[in-house]
Amino acid sequence: PRMMRLFELIPTPDTSPELLEFMKHYGQNVLGKGIVLAKDTPNFIGNRIGVYALVNSIQKMLKYNLDIPTMDQITGVVLGRPKSATFRTLDMVGIDVFANVANNVITSIDDAAEQIAYTVPEFVNQLIAMGSLGDKRRKGFFRKGDVNGRKTNFYWNEKAGSYEELGNVELAGIQKALQGKNKYAEMLYGEALENKVAWEHIKDILLYSAGKVPEITDDYTMIDKAMVWGYNWEKGPFQIWDAIGLEKSVEKMKAEGETIPAWVEKRLAAG
Repeated sequence: PRMMRLFELIPTPDTSPELLEFMKHYGQNVLGKGIVLAKDTPNFIGNRIGVYALVNSIQKMLKYNLDIPTMDQITGVVLGRPKSATFRTLDMVGIDVFANVANNVITSIDDAAEQIAYTVPEFVNQLIAMGSLGDKRRKGFFRKGDVNGRKTNFYWNEKAGSYEELGNVELAGIQKALQGKNKYAEMLYGEALENKVAWEHIKDILLYSAGKVPEITDDYTMIDKAMVWGYNWEKGPFQIWDAIGLEKSVEKMKAEGETIPAWVEKRLAAG
């Protein structure tokens, strides 16, 4: 919190306008923060969308039978996120902390589908039970060690239930996207498996984020700001949506049987 720019303010119906204005001014001009106004809902904005995205990436990894290094490549720089991507980020945060924050949503809402979307896969709970909590324990999804005196990085293979030596992961779809003019569109509309996984992952985030307006905020730009300032994303969900083409992506989503939030349809209809 001391380092990140995000500063979420949650005014209640009883909060005085004067106090809110003071806190906005103090947060921005004294602390140097970016102010995001959120509603009093589970995990507010940053962790509501951010933890959804993290759990979603783990679920997608299992769905497509990928491993941790591969999923980190797919959910890293090519999607405008830090190099720590998904699993190295979780090692920094603490896997137990992550699971608790996800569970906070599950126990605070009644929507069964949304509860499933926040359910951390069992192998993550097994790591927690083993005490492999991430960087603070020097082992989590990754750990360091040595092989014959050579310093080596390892990743957790959930299928084998053991750590394996980390090799180089190079995926053609990602390399092509990074070399293109619009890496988001190149990545999400590509033909390789990594492109398909990235599309499904981002599609879920876009629809989920849009579906949370006005529940978690009346202003969708607050979601973008929260993800850029709080999670170090290059672009927030709605900025990504513009980057890949709102009309084109919605057509693809509909062809796949998705329901588009009414307010997004209204914007499209209005041109």
